[in-house]
Amino acid sequence: MSERKYDIILWDADNTLLNFDLSQDFAIRESFRRYGIEIDRDIVKAYSAINDSYWKRLERREIEKLTVLRGRFETLFRQLSPGGVLAHKKLPADVLAQIDVDVFRRLYQQYLGSVYYYQDDSFKLVKKLKEQGFKQYIITNGVAATQRNKLTLAGFYEVMDDVYISEEIGANKPDVDFFEGCFDRMRAGGTEPARDRMLVVGDSPTSDMQGARNAGIDCCQYLGISQMEDGQATYRIQNLWELEDIICQNHPIRS
Repeated sequence: MSERKYDIILWDADNTLLNFDLSQDFAIRESFRRYGIEIDRDIVKAYSAINDSYWKRLERREIEKLTVLRGRFETLFRQLSPGGVLAHKKLPADVLAQIDVDVFRRLYQQYLGSVYYYQDDSFKLVKKLKEQGFKQYIITNGVAATQRNKLTLAGFYEVMDDVYISEEIGANKPDVDFFEGCFDRMRAGGTEPARDRMLVVGDSPTSDMQGARNAGIDCCQYLGISQMEDGQATYRIQNLWELEDIICQNHPIRS
């Protein structure tokens, strides 16, 4: 086995270890079904774009977390209402008008945390790396209760050294404060966070890759779902199992 270049792996969860798009599709459809409404793929895609735009604004510190959690549904309902860009879908306006946004968002979070879909057989990979002695942590933005429930169901608490969620750390990726909070918890758990021996693995250029750069850590962008390539990433992979060559120095650093 080649000499290891990295000892600590910081994994993003959504659309890296797990396919968030599939969970999101399930959650938004089931939430509407609770009101007797069936939505089509166009509405799911519209919600996905709205949701992504709100999280990007949070990353830029333009809005607060609660604005994300409520605002994305307020925007979606406006687009579905008469005069909105999705009004042609002709969903029952009287039902839409009666939906309480806070009730709906809590319902959505429950569904979102109730399912998981492994990406590239990720659990098997993480378990293998654990057996080889690598330290592994999940670093994720999102609602803590939702993330913890989903990651528990997926079994990741059994194989990870710890899980760090932005809501509990008190800062979001890509802020350096998020990473410093993670490092403090690592030290408390007995692991020295040597940045030159650490690698961030995630899909997002703005959250994961930029966050790694902010913290002075090498980063590997996973392009298995997202194709928004980050030209500054230290490495880029199409399948999570390609990571084995990288962490064992069998893969060149991008110039």
